[in-house]
Amino acid sequence: MVCGESILNAEECKVRAEERKGRGVYLRELGGMEPTVQQLRSLYRVAVSASNLLQAINVVRMDERKKRIYVLVGDTIQIEIYPNGEVHHP
Repeated sequence: MVCGESILNAEECKVRAEERKGRGVYLRELGGMEPTVQQLRSLYRVAVSASNLLQAINVVRMDERKKRIYVLVGDTIQIEIYPNGEVHHP
């Protein structure tokens, strides 16, 4: 039986499917980390503000080392979102 990209037996596929139902498993499989709740709230506010100004969000990147989210709005607006949810425009 093929499960994803590897050949596994039915029981292994079932176990993997159950694991994927867990919170954040997909991010861990990709090697990423999960943002904090405060960061997600701030990112939502930034996205709504950009949308209200008819600006495109071109890049969203999570820096695992600094644990910050970086957002590029339009061509020039750079935003950092710290783990505590603070939004900075460097």
